[in-house]
Amino acid sequence: MIIVQFTKKLDEWDYDFVKSIVDSRCPEDDRLEYKEEYPSSNRGRDKLEHEICAFANTAGGYIIFGVEEDSDKIHPKDVIGIGPRQGIDNDITNFCGRITPRVTPKISEPIKIPNSDQVVVVVYISESKEVHQASDNKYYVRINSKKEPASHYTVQKLFKKEYEFKEIINKEIEDRLHGFENRGAWLNIIVFPYGFKENLIPIFQEDSAKLNRDTIDFLRREQTLLGSYDDKSKQFSYLLYKQNPDEERPYEYMEVFHNGLIEYGRKSDIRVSEETLPIPLRNIEEILKKALEYSERVYSFSGHDGKLRIVFSLNNIKQRQLLCSSWDFTFADVYEPPRYPEENLIIQRDENISDIRNDLERIISSMRAELMRGWGVGIFD
Repeated sequence: MIIVQFTKKLDEWDYDFVKSIVDSRCPEDDRLEYKEEYPSSNRGRDKLEHEICAFANTAGGYIIFGVEEDSDKIHPKDVIGIGPRQGIDNDITNFCGRITPRVTPKISEPIKIPNSDQVVVVVYISESKEVHQASDNKYYVRINSKKEPASHYTVQKLFKKEYEFKEIINKEIEDRLHGFENRGAWLNIIVFPYGFKENLIPIFQEDSAKLNRDTIDFLRREQTLLGSYDDKSKQFSYLLYKQNPDEERPYEYMEVFHNGLIEYGRKSDIRVSEETLPIPLRNIEEILKKALEYSERVYSFSGHDGKLRIVFSLNNIKQRQLLCSSWDFTFADVYEPPRYPEENLIIQRDENISDIRNDLERIISSMRAELMRGWGVGIFD
């Protein structure tokens, strides 16, 4: 029996690829489910909701609509397709909103079957580091080819996985705070994909330690923050950076790790003698926007979709002011923006990759407002 490895990105799936999966008789397992038709009843949608919840709580996976199953209900028999249906992606997204916390699957464009008006639709659910509860108040998991309500013991394990993921995030943040000590003001952005795993971003070839040239060329080409830069491979990542010849460390960098973590760092370009000057908010917004745009493109290139944890921090900024607009300078004799009382300011939030792609301005605006509230200043346009 041949096990098909789903190395294609979802937007690259076509009829020939689906047919190859069926012809190889790739069986249903903990990451693959076949459906002969899209459910039209509420009961059918409830079952599909439970399937999606189970995939998110386990290891992620694919649901392929339009594949006839063999009599054993495990192996595929033929590609038969489903009727063209308007708004199927919105329909799935809407009823997935009943899952808590929400699961946002990635849905393919309809894949046309040759000489037929039928289509195949593929839904990809990424593994989550959160624990998801269906609308019937049950937690579902994927066991081999079936969804099952999780036992009390399994639910405990799921929450332990979520806790461990949050601990990893906290440790990464703490490590960086220590790394920036006594190095002046730094801006740092870290993006963690929920469900990160080895080779999520294929920096290295799977069968060797050699760099994946397609990935490296993409990472170099797509970044717009650094301008000219040096680059080098490390044990677990690829680093693009800018460094002064007389300094030991880079003053700006973009590092992409093979497990999916992406980090941007930049030392304040204000001279040491002027480190009490305000930090321009518009510069921060522009950097944040470009860093998130780059992250979205990298994940899309790697075929990854789902939820991200965004960690934005300003480090070593005690007694610094935030310059929100020219208003602050114009009225400097009657208004002095408050000085930040702590060493570090950290903002964390979860966002879907699709929201970064389609609604980035909302995300930037929301983080901008949170930054200003944390600093204790008003919004002036």
